[in-house]
Amino acid sequence: MNSDLELEDDHDDSFEAHELRIAYGNCDLSNSEIDSGSLHDISAPRMIYSLLLTPEIENYAGIFMNRLMTRGKEGAKQIDRANTLDQLIALMNKTPDPLNHSQLISRMVDLCPRSAERILHELEKPVNTTFLELGIRIIHRCGYEDNDRVKTLIEKGPKRAYRISLLCMLLGFTGTTEHISLLWQYYRYFKDQFPSETYSDGPLLGLIEIRERLAEKSRQAPPKCIRM
Repeated sequence: MNSDLELEDDHDDSFEAHELRIAYGNCDLSNSEIDSGSLHDISAPRMIYSLLLTPEIENYAGIFMNRLMTRGKEGAKQIDRANTLDQLIALMNKTPDPLNHSQLISRMVDLCPRSAERILHELEKPVNTTFLELGIRIIHRCGYEDNDRVKTLIEKGPKRAYRISLLCMLLGFTGTTEHISLLWQYYRYFKDQFPSETYSDGPLLGLIEIRERLAEKSRQAPPKCIRM
């Protein structure tokens, strides 16, 4: 395995698939635990979630910082010169400078839906953490919906807690009631098996997103006619 891929192993968050045979019961979205108050005050999943909701903040910050700093200038030129999806994917794998993340994401979004499909393919194998985080953000920005594929990555892809935490969060933005049980199982599992970590925030944010979308859909539904 090359050094880039080993970056995902800097902190061992691996687990065995058979451990998920633990049953946590059915999930009721009215459960008081499914609330923002159950999230950690600070966590990586919450930071990525914020970037999904308000990408313009990072865009403005990147433009401002690039005017003040010379760091990342060469990387920005490489992103600008990239002509193909393969070249952009290669740059994602090289853990680009955070100052250039917005630029790289914008280039990838211009290539939707091919870029989202390619990222999902790459996520079938180990990737470095930067690639994972950028990939989640690009897929979301593309508005790409392939719930079955994301669900398969969660269930059958590499068993790394942070990776699955972010995938659960992503699934929450487009998932349906049939995905609630999966997110609940991972939320409870991460709380039990990784009590000192914040991986549980990903599936919990996914559950909150599904609940909010279902509530909004219910509010927008036309009233039923009552026959006299």
